[in-house]
Amino acid sequence: MHLVIDDELVPGVIQNPLQTAEKILEIEGVPEDMRSPEIIAQEILAIAESLSARWKIYSQHAQWKESGHENAEPTYWDEDLGEERSGAAALAPCPLLNTTLSRLVHLVLTRHSQPALKKIHNLLNTSHQIKVLRQITISAEGAMEQDALQILFKMEKDYTSDELYAMVRELAGSLAKSDLLESLITHTPSFLQTSYPSRYPGLVFQYFQNYFHLVKGELQLLRIPGILQNSSAPYHYASPAELLKHNPILKTILQLNQTSSNTDIKDFVSTFPGLFGHPNLAEKTFTFVGAGFPLTGVILHIETGASVNLVDYDPTAVATARKFITMTEQLGITRPGSMKVILADATNILYVPAQPTLHGIKRFDNGCRAEICPLNNSEAKIIVPTDILDIASAIPRDVTARVIRENARLISTIRKRNVRGMSEILYNKFTLAPDTGYTVIGEVTSPQNYLLGASPHNLVVDFFPPFVVNSCQLYSNACNSRSKLDYLDDIKSSAVWSALCSEEGLKDQEISGPAWEDRVRLYYSTQHNNKLTK
Repeated sequence: MHLVIDDELVPGVIQNPLQTAEKILEIEGVPEDMRSPEIIAQEILAIAESLSARWKIYSQHAQWKESGHENAEPTYWDEDLGEERSGAAALAPCPLLNTTLSRLVHLVLTRHSQPALKKIHNLLNTSHQIKVLRQITISAEGAMEQDALQILFKMEKDYTSDELYAMVRELAGSLAKSDLLESLITHTPSFLQTSYPSRYPGLVFQYFQNYFHLVKGELQLLRIPGILQNSSAPYHYASPAELLKHNPILKTILQLNQTSSNTDIKDFVSTFPGLFGHPNLAEKTFTFVGAGFPLTGVILHIETGASVNLVDYDPTAVATARKFITMTEQLGITRPGSMKVILADATNILYVPAQPTLHGIKRFDNGCRAEICPLNNSEAKIIVPTDILDIASAIPRDVTARVIRENARLISTIRKRNVRGMSEILYNKFTLAPDTGYTVIGEVTSPQNYLLGASPHNLVVDFFPPFVVNSCQLYSNACNSRSKLDYLDDIKSSAVWSALCSEEGLKDQEISGPAWEDRVRLYYSTQHNNKLTK
């Protein structure tokens, strides 16, 4: 939701979430699976078993590739094509994969009762087949994405740039960047595949809207001030109106952030997302870890105007991502040079803030252990400027934990794309460890997960559409929360205060009275105290 105050949009959390979740599922016609948990679990295990032979071939080929191509290349007989194929294609789109994985996703997105969900997880969690099924879904997803990109590259080869991009624009129906992107990745290849099926085999990408709504929903975590997000926290404000009523100086700062070019004001807003959210996203640099398929990054750039780094360790995925981004630049979808694709292991990178810290704010509070500072990590070799770090759901839990603990300790804001409820069948759920220095601030999830209680109700700030399988959590760095609190306590002697007074935006009572209500101080002292006890 958004609340209009003095013609400004101040983001707030979703209102009446229980009724809203029920209404969304009713409108979308999401059914509840009334079968017994045992039958549902058996069907999921049957799906895993039906793909086990393909997974075996795919794994053998991966081992063969790692061994330096010793012995003969593992292959399999493709009954649909009537030919012998490389084991590398064992999880590529085909009738078997498409049918079984579509059924699996349907099972995940269908409504279940809380007792049924618990029983299903109990029946499946100890199964080796489910661990393999998660690997299959991740690998098959990557193969589907690369298959879709190959269709685009075949189009690029068959037509001149002028011919191809004229077709994309015509099928888009508008020059809006999101429409052009959807036309490039979905409408145009579908049109050509229908017209020339033998020339354009493969599966056209079918999940553009899923990605689009996923990225837009995740942005709510950045736009809503952190102090509004956790409804059970002692510092919580119930609405933007309440926050601004009790802290009128915030409204003055937000107004000046929009109308003034004063860098002190803008740096202050950028340093305190707990109070303001991130209203200046176009000035940020995002880094997305696990982005060999660059659609998330491109949509993120379209929605914010921000610069985006995409990190992946797979050379093939990086090469195709760079090629795709070149196409988006030529179409005017992305700004040339705004998106970079980095070939690297995520744990071999130092993520350092792209924007300078506000003068007077420390990177780490006194007493913070020096060994957790990533600048002391001599093994990392690549420095990547990052204001907001995004980590994909497919990244293994141990890698995610290491990146957060060792490589990204200077980053103030991390978003972790995650899973809840039935979606844990598709990916491993990640849980933030209590000793990382980060605090979970909020979450966006599906209405199914909210009603199931799979996502903590106090953290949920908005809903994805019910066809999105992911959740996303916002992590806030608490390692300099004491320094931020000290700055707020002494703000009347700061450059920001001088800027506010010089802009003549403050009223007499704001100048003479307390700058902040106690809950603002409590927000930062709570994070600091949590950090000390972890």
